[in-house]
Amino acid sequence: MPNISETGVMPNIVTPLKRGAVAALLLVALAGCNTANLLAGGSSAYDGIWAGRILFTYGLENCPKRGAIRAEIRGGNLDAELRWQDGIGDMDGTIAEDGRLMGSDMSRKGFNFAEAEGRFEERTAKGTYEGKKCRGTWELQKVRNL
Repeated sequence: MPNISETGVMPNIVTPLKRGAVAALLLVALAGCNTANLLAGGSSAYDGIWAGRILFTYGLENCPKRGAIRAEIRGGNLDAELRWQDGIGDMDGTIAEDGRLMGSDMSRKGFNFAEAEGRFEERTAKGTYEGKKCRGTWELQKVRNL
């Protein structure tokens, strides 16, 4: 490789060094930021910890008759644990800006059980669930903000 004294110019190694330095600075800057909300799509009015219940209204005899819900909403994304009288499950989905629950599935004993729909307000939420064999209602109350 020629040196500066022979050609009068600096070798083209400066550009990769500059790129590496800028990348390192960006990583250091991002490490100090709370990037969780940036990645999750920001915060929503419904973000927080929610708790409530599930009630059976119609279906086969082996449908769960009741259950409890503990949910966390972060960035408008619902992640809930369901405690049925005969096991556990989960519920997920997205809360739209107007409070509608969208794309929500419920599970029981590790299997997809039902689809849920409903509406969230500032401190309360309620809706219905329906599967092939069972249907019912659910309701939540906001326990605390995040």
